Amino acid sequence: MPNHIKNLLTIIGTPEQVEAVKDYCAGEPYGDGIPRAMDFNKIEPMPEILEADYVTGSVEDAARKILGLKVRVDAPTFFDSPREQAELERILEAYKQTGFLSCLDWAREYWGTIWNAYGHPPMQPANVIIFETAWSGVFDLMATLVSQFPDLSFHYDYADENTGYNVGRYRYESRIWWQAQIADGSKQAYDVAFDLRPEYVDYYTLVDGKYINKEED
Repeated sequence: MPNHIKNLLTIIGTPEQVEAVKDYCAGEPYGDGIPRAMDFNKIEPMPEILEADYVTGSVEDAARKILGLKVRVDAPTFFDSPREQAELERILEAYKQTGFLSCLDWAREYWGTIWNAYGHPPMQPANVIIFETAWSGVFDLMATLVSQFPDLSFHYDYADENTGYNVGRYRYESRIWWQAQIADGSKQAYDVAFDLRPEYVDYYTLVDGKYINKEED
């Protein structure tokens, strides 16, 4: 399982402007009816041919061998299984159209993470979109979103569940992005993490300007 990154996008504008951004980002609700507040496909649509199930390793290796790409293990170039052969033909066509064999590779390049946004709270604050991503924040994708609304202001923060590490804080005002320089393990990094996950702060104590896990103290 990946580390889950909590992301918080704050939209600063009139209620009508905020609603326009939220409508732009929202995808179809989940099967249980929970709203999907952030759908990366609304910002950078994944090519339809890549939206199929994830590619099995043996089929991807076969495609890599046919294309002359680096393979992890030797693989056949034809499968007796109709399902595997169809999958091979599909991903070869996907590579021809997109330059990628799988949705994961495409997502890393265009979204900055391997999956679409997830972990949306059922209730979102009025001018905030909260979502989770796998392994990393998605600043470049948020910058693409903001470019559609250049006259508004935005705050974008993210924090790894590994408290105090892999955090980001960005501000967009007057058509300029500002990034806070935050070192892993610094007090500022912990402060950002606690802003996004306030329930974690009770597990730490501040000693000489540094946060210490109470269980390790």
